[in-house]
Amino acid sequence: MDRRCSQRGSVMVLTAAIVLPLLFFFFALTLDVERYFRMTKDAQEIADDASLYGYRFLPDTAAAKSALDGYMSKHPLLKPSTTFQVDSDFIQARIDTVAPFSFGELVGSLTGNDTPLGIPVRAFSEVRGTPLNAAVVMDVGGSLAPDINSDGWTLGTDWPVAELFSQRLKLTTAFGKELNSASVTQQCFNPVLSPLKRLTLSLYSHLASYKLNGVGLGFMPGAEKSIEFSHEVLPQALSPFEHWIWSVSGTGEMRNDYCLAAATYEVNHHDYSVPLSPNSTSSPPIASDEVPIHPGLWTFNPKYQPTAAEVVWSQAVREGKEGNIEDVLLRLGTRLVSPSIEGSRGGLKNSTVAIGFILTENLPLYESRYPASSAKNAIERAMFFLNSYIESDEIQKNLRLKIYYVLLHSKYEFAPLRGLDVSSEIASLRQLFNELSTERITLQLVESSEPDKLTSKLVDSLVLETKTGMISR
Repeated sequence: MDRRCSQRGSVMVLTAAIVLPLLFFFFALTLDVERYFRMTKDAQEIADDASLYGYRFLPDTAAAKSALDGYMSKHPLLKPSTTFQVDSDFIQARIDTVAPFSFGELVGSLTGNDTPLGIPVRAFSEVRGTPLNAAVVMDVGGSLAPDINSDGWTLGTDWPVAELFSQRLKLTTAFGKELNSASVTQQCFNPVLSPLKRLTLSLYSHLASYKLNGVGLGFMPGAEKSIEFSHEVLPQALSPFEHWIWSVSGTGEMRNDYCLAAATYEVNHHDYSVPLSPNSTSSPPIASDEVPIHPGLWTFNPKYQPTAAEVVWSQAVREGKEGNIEDVLLRLGTRLVSPSIEGSRGGLKNSTVAIGFILTENLPLYESRYPASSAKNAIERAMFFLNSYIESDEIQKNLRLKIYYVLLHSKYEFAPLRGLDVSSEIASLRQLFNELSTERITLQLVESSEPDKLTSKLVDSLVLETKTGMISR
């Protein structure tokens, strides 16, 4: 009897010695699996949130990287295991860490392995926006400069005669009369036109910094009072240069070549020089074989690939011509709606919103300035046609078109609207735009007397369109 009890006790001890560790092992394994799923979920959420947070700072990749570093400082345990890839169009976050086993550290110390044993935890997140089709159109109408046959505006020492026109290039009329160098300079650079050039370049550069955006650049009036596009609505990623179209447009004796020549060779007045592109560190090398202008001839070198800044800065006003608002709206709208360039975007679809900007210092014109009935009727006709055009497009059924009429109020006495009380006209124009806007097409007036504020307003409006991030895992 005692022997039988002793054997039974031994079996119970042996069973306990086997079963209890197994129970403890399975209990620990359950905790490990639960820890793994919890860590995977947390890692994925952090990767998603970090990507979305960093995307808000694009296309400034340096600011995005700094923001991501600051964000991950709130998660010190995962920060060493997290890597980011930052591009102007997207952010990728990758987390590679380990969910340690309950006895991982003990087993590691016994085996001499400093890395704790565990289950690999991986999370991946990519955030990118929908590529945008946009076009920026700058007004270069004749009212933005004095009559070239006059003595020019009296502007003082802040706007002197450009060196090219004072020493190297003297323009004459068809009858041989020499034109005033101040007036010639002001066809290219003056306190009314130059802020508009800077606004155009700033907005275009912001849009084009997203490499997959299709961004067009045009000037009005072009041929037949419409728009002359120097860059089609194509992504910068396709080619940064090959789609630029150089135009010698100008009227009478003035040409864009001469404005670019004046900007290229100016050494005394900084406001006349071509602004540096965002990715540039120096001006174009004048001594190189690839120069924008042929010295002496002062004509554009067709082998040269111009930058956006050079194209904008080269614009001379179209003397005696102004943009026709009906033609401008029609050409801008149809150009934005027409492109189908998904293939050049790696398969990404076009945005459901196409955006156009008309940058000007004048109210809409059609024979007469708004609120003349001719201008009002021209806007109504253009909107009716564009609505019909979009509604008939079966391919882009969800496309919406936004056109911003951007009015810069110049402080200078020679500006087209200076000295006029146009507050009622502007209020009426804003109301007209609201009445004509539909679910598919929106016209919006944006105005300011300060170019920097206008830029901020426009960029803020773009945030709503370009910052809609899409997460992929």
